[in-house]
Amino acid sequence: MSYSVVTVANSLLELARENQETLTPLKLQKLIYLAQGVALAISEGKEPLFSERIEAWQYGPVVPSLYDRIKKYGSGIITQKIDLPLADSFTKPQVVPRGDTRSWEILEATWNAYGALSATQLVALTHRETVPEGYPWYEAWELRDGQNRPGTDISDETMATKFSEVVTA
Repeated sequence: MSYSVVTVANSLLELARENQETLTPLKLQKLIYLAQGVALAISEGKEPLFSERIEAWQYGPVVPSLYDRIKKYGSGIITQKIDLPLADSFTKPQVVPRGDTRSWEILEATWNAYGALSATQLVALTHRETVPEGYPWYEAWELRDGQNRPGTDISDETMATKFSEVVTA
């Protein structure tokens, strides 16, 4: 099932709290991207965690609609659940329901693999052309017409293909 990116973000915030950790907007954006990559890889691109697009920005993958909701925290810690957009608040859950074991397995696997890394380490990872987690951003940022083009969407197809190297490894 596909959720709002805010629903997925709130679920990662919940996981962080359960592990006595905190998240900044930068780290949350990278974890969101990584979780989406895992979801796309295991479903061969057919079942994303969320439908919002991911763009290649200077500091890595960013979901613009999530950025708009968490930018008020700057580089500080996100201190509370993120409000859903009004249009979603009546139809989408605040967090992924615990009964959705597939989605929680993806979120927990993402947290277990990447949650201990700092925001700076995650930025470095998601920028590295030579690793599966970094190539989708690199392709969107660097390889389009041979020039940097901020705001370029990161392809779900590329994410599914490259992350399958990590998921099956």
